[in-house]
Amino acid sequence: EFVPKSGHKQYELRDGLLQGAPVDGVEATAICKFDFVDECITGTSSGHILFWRGRSCIQSIKAHENAVSCLSYCPESKLVASTSLDGTVKTFKVLGSASNTNNVSKVGPKLLKVRQLELVSAFGTIHLDAQSRKVIAFDLSSCGTKAVVGTDSGEIFEISLRELLP
Repeated sequence: EFVPKSGHKQYELRDGLLQGAPVDGVEATAICKFDFVDECITGTSSGHILFWRGRSCIQSIKAHENAVSCLSYCPESKLVASTSLDGTVKTFKVLGSASNTNNVSKVGPKLLKVRQLELVSAFGTIHLDAQSRKVIAFDLSSCGTKAVVGTDSGEIFEISLRELLP
């Protein structure tokens, strides 16, 4: 636990909750901000994407066969993009939204409305002329029509997603 010279803790390490019980055995490999101030998305070593409100996991999807290496969310286009160590990139459209609520108890939020996600594109980095297929950095443009992909061999690619998105 890090305590600066001021003596005030900067953070508190707490267990995440899934349906009121602690989430054990989940190794987070990526994280990004989501819609509301108390929401985020994490990727796991098992290839799952977890949606969090506060410290409660409200939704889980199996997105990849290998570990999630990067996540990006574009609020303007409502796209979530994930990459995996196996070299796949997937984009999901977020359909609808959960209501913003501060009604949270010690066992999780009262409102557990999950979002519907639609897979809109999937491609492998094998189509890039890259020395390595392992994606270690990824980000969506603000409008969600382009992406930047970084590989572990130090290459950076800008990809147009226009052809891949409906």
